[in-house]
Amino acid sequence: SQATLAALGNQNSVSVLLASVLKLGDRARELPDAVQRAIVRLSAAVLPLDGEGPDAQALQRAIVRSGAFLESRLGAGAGNAAVEGDLKAVLLTLRQVLGFWLGPEARPLVLAGKSPPPPQPGVAPRAPAPAPSPDAVDDRPITDIGKTLLSQTDAALSRLRLGQIASLPDRPDAAPAAHKDVHLDLPVTLGQQPGVLSLVISRDDEGDTPDRRNPAWRVQFSINASVIGEVGAEVGLLGGRTIVVLSAAEPETVEALTAGLGELADGLAAGGLMPGALRVRRLGAPPPSAFPAATQKPSSHYLDRDT
Repeated sequence: SQATLAALGNQNSVSVLLASVLKLGDRARELPDAVQRAIVRLSAAVLPLDGEGPDAQALQRAIVRSGAFLESRLGAGAGNAAVEGDLKAVLLTLRQVLGFWLGPEARPLVLAGKSPPPPQPGVAPRAPAPAPSPDAVDDRPITDIGKTLLSQTDAALSRLRLGQIASLPDRPDAAPAAHKDVHLDLPVTLGQQPGVLSLVISRDDEGDTPDRRNPAWRVQFSINASVIGEVGAEVGLLGGRTIVVLSAAEPETVEALTAGLGELADGLAAGGLMPGALRVRRLGAPPPSAFPAATQKPSSHYLDRDT
């Protein structure tokens, strides 16, 4: 559709907007009160990954409030509970108050830089390169900063909508339970660096049986940080076992992940999950079967708890 084409030409990661917000520093006080309040709500939607990282409840809450489910939750009668803390609702509010402040003549700017690939059905998530950490306060006129924030907010909303479009079922008449993939980006921070955790949550309606090759549930995610580079994972439940494939762009990160496979297996077991095949691979290498048959021989970067 024309709306999809427009979103494709305008989309960008919400991490770019977050980097601009961080770069405001004390100059945020020059913004109108309504804009300041919207920025506070945006910051509250960010998931910090420092230390031990979020627990399961915090991660679940972030997924529910990712913006991907806003309309469906409103349609189900969630009311204010659907809007409270929801990323899409926060971005819509921020765009609205920026527009009120800048006036009806304000238009989103054409921003320089390369946008990450949009979410696509059947394509594993790839997190965009991390937005640079702010090294100086933005010294432009405050209205110019506002126009940049408006443009970046509009781009983040476009990407969120593309994720929702990629999550639609193959057939318009399909039941809600037939939605097999949900694409979403969670805004996160590692230290002072903003980023996103790109996820695809997949469901196979045929069920999970021991003789099947494809998992009933599968989660794929990717994150990109300057310290470790891009790191991804694919986690699935198959025949009662948890299958994990880890991937990394940097050789040092591949080695570190490989060295921790035993600890990962122990952690899964401690959490009540039965570990299955655990694997690490280099991003960019020909992808192996993510969920190999039990007869497949393990490689040096492969741990099969079945054998």
